[in-house]
Amino acid sequence: MSLGAPKGRVLRQLFTESLLIAGLGGLAGVLVAGGVMHGVRAAQAGTLPRLSEVAIDGGVLAYTAGIALTTAFLFGLLPALRLTRRDAGDALRVGSRGNALEGRAGIWRVLIGAEVAMAFVLLVATGLLVRSSRALLTEDVGADVEDVSTAAVSLSLVKYASEYDQARWYDELVSELEALPDVESAGVMSTLPVAGSLPSGRLELDGDMERATTAGYVVASGGAFEALDIRLLRGRLFDEGDTPESGHVAIVSQSFAETVWQGEDPIGRQVNGGGMDNFWNDRTFARVVGVVADVRYRGLDVESRPTVYFPHSQRPFRLQWGAAVVAESSVGDAGTVAGGLRETIRRLDSDVPLRLETMRSRVTASIAERSFVMLLFGAFSLIALVLATVGIYGVVSYGVARRTREMGIRIALGADTGRVLGMVVGASMRMVFAGLAVGLLAALALTRLLAGMLYEVAPTDPLTLATVVIVLAVTALLASWVPARAGTRVDPMVTMRAE
Repeated sequence: MSLGAPKGRVLRQLFTESLLIAGLGGLAGVLVAGGVMHGVRAAQAGTLPRLSEVAIDGGVLAYTAGIALTTAFLFGLLPALRLTRRDAGDALRVGSRGNALEGRAGIWRVLIGAEVAMAFVLLVATGLLVRSSRALLTEDVGADVEDVSTAAVSLSLVKYASEYDQARWYDELVSELEALPDVESAGVMSTLPVAGSLPSGRLELDGDMERATTAGYVVASGGAFEALDIRLLRGRLFDEGDTPESGHVAIVSQSFAETVWQGEDPIGRQVNGGGMDNFWNDRTFARVVGVVADVRYRGLDVESRPTVYFPHSQRPFRLQWGAAVVAESSVGDAGTVAGGLRETIRRLDSDVPLRLETMRSRVTASIAERSFVMLLFGAFSLIALVLATVGIYGVVSYGVARRTREMGIRIALGADTGRVLGMVVGASMRMVFAGLAVGLLAALALTRLLAGMLYEVAPTDPLTLATVVIVLAVTALLASWVPARAGTRVDPMVTMRAE
């Protein structure tokens, strides 16, 4: 401008440069977003509604273009306008002195501190969700989830009019499955572990219609307990002798026995299914023949509740609306029994609709929402961490570039290189620690919103907070030290001659 360039010409040049950078950034963002969407669809297939309809369309491209234009305007044109309002002579004189980060350096420090604070909040949220997910996955379901394949089956009420006809079909299916070489054991049950729900209702006790309790209700075969490795604590499981003509029997969970018959032997006691199994007419009581370990049916994050099991052969009413067939692999790999499970069902009735999946996939799907939120927070926190690192590096690099002559004079006059290095790094770390303090306060306030998604982890978990502080502090220290170290290694005589 001191040579006569019009202010508009300078503004156009600076804005064009900013627009080019912002445009390239927006284009890169769209390309990365395409890859991310592909990965999200693959990882969350079937767990998020209408995910297949999410795409990078014209609206997304227009939004991205608007963001790029806004960025170029705010961080390109506005600073350019500020610069062109300054006197050219003053600018040249300031440049010749090569002075330190004075004046508007405070704005940069505020921006870096804000980046650190936002990164802190996102990293804390991600850390809490990761610890929560790990705590969930280590919970004891009460059943084996590693080598079991399942098939959700629903029989036709026209072809199998009687519930006992359906029970006999399931008996034949289980018998053929257990004859397969890859199947260790097989069974059928009305509700699977971590299914998300557990039918429950009023159950009457010990032949007394007035003595009742509320508990979960599951219909199962003896092979289902064996296939899922549900531990038998006392008594026996259901067997072939439990027929519709024999005396009715039941198995209760440990928590049911301890709640209903405190300190007493539950074997031989009586319980019925109330209205849960359509036995209201005679309210047949069943004799308790076994006690099994508690199983989490409603989810990994929901404690197991007292449950009563009835044999499917005696009370098949609940199987009319669908059942789950379970098959345990004899070689420890759930995938080895999936094909045999499908073929056997098709051979017995080709019209039966079914859905195959492993117990491990069911457990994973039960926390799919938590996993997706954790994935989002992880991605956002990684981006925030990268932005904070780049921002710190950029500000320190720019500051070192402007203070090269000052640093050269200090070193030429005998200043220790380490002390000069500490001066630069210390200045940048002060704004980082300020950002950490603000981020800590924000995290303590905002992470409480995640309380509903956390499991056995407090929103103010000290380990997570301390880990994030260390990660951000070390990252910021490295981002400051690298450019500062490069600045102190310049020959001071060469620097002053260049000036």
